[in-house]
Amino acid sequence: MGCDIHMFVEVKVRGTWQLYSCPRIQRNYDLFYFLAGVRGPRHDQNIPMGEAKGLPEDLSELVKIEYNYDQGDAHSESWLNREEIEQMCQFADKFVCKWPGQFEHEQLGYANGNPFSSIGDGDEEDDAGHPSLYQDCRIVFWFDN
Repeated sequence: MGCDIHMFVEVKVRGTWQLYSCPRIQRNYDLFYFLAGVRGPRHDQNIPMGEAKGLPEDLSELVKIEYNYDQGDAHSESWLNREEIEQMCQFADKFVCKWPGQFEHEQLGYANGNPFSSIGDGDEEDDAGHPSLYQDCRIVFWFDN
């Protein structure tokens, strides 16, 4: 039996978390282990970022609906802040992307013309000088078997 990830990108706009995208992440146990210690590593250089944290209390409504649908099978629920997203991307560049189609930064998306992980980095404006409405970003995820 395989294990799959359900991943959701959320952004905070005017103090409320909103669903931004739902990247489709192929099954990759190196990545799963790195994110939350789910499944074993395939090589000794893979150590988890930490334990699964559970779901944030202030989930966006659409992610709540998705979780409620999967709740019977869902496990190892967690989320990543902006700094952890960057760690995940660096790990994916080094290990996961050895297998084409497994993970691409573009799957996370862009906001205001900038990479997703730059949301909430303290810039009040986007690259074109327009005010940014995005206050923060995170990735919420869980696994199922």
